[in-house]
Amino acid sequence: MVIVHHAHLPTRHSDGAARVVAADATLGVRTFEVCVHRLEPGARSTEAWHGYEHVVLALAGRGKLLLNGAPQRFAAPCTVLLPPHRRFQFVNDGAETLQLVAVQACPPRHGPSPTEPLALSGDAAAADGGNTAGHAERKGHEPTDNTTSQGAEP
Repeated sequence: MVIVHHAHLPTRHSDGAARVVAADATLGVRTFEVCVHRLEPGARSTEAWHGYEHVVLALAGRGKLLLNGAPQRFAAPCTVLLPPHRRFQFVNDGAETLQLVAVQACPPRHGPSPTEPLALSGDAAAADGGNTAGHAERKGHEPTDNTTSQGAEP
């Protein structure tokens, strides 16, 4: 088991939007990825397209989903189920921060097993056959066994 406090993960900021990759191959997760998004009022996510199923939990706020350009409004708490092979984008058209947790299926990766130490940055890409997609630098997160806790809050 690995517990990683989100304060120790890199955050990408862009025009009122923040994104943290909370779980992916660099943490030993091979078949899905989890991202935490915060969109300030008026902000929008980057337009995306995935070849696999995508589930988004809206935890706070309200917004608009553009699915292949067509708008669909939603408000937290709710779950947005996105089919594969569709372009989508989230827009915060509310007055408060929109908080989303996205879980995306992805092709199985050949990374570290849950019992092996985790690779970092370039090492993670090498362990994944050179694929650098989804590999964020995670300094200080090298568990030596299955029960390591990194930055966990009590």
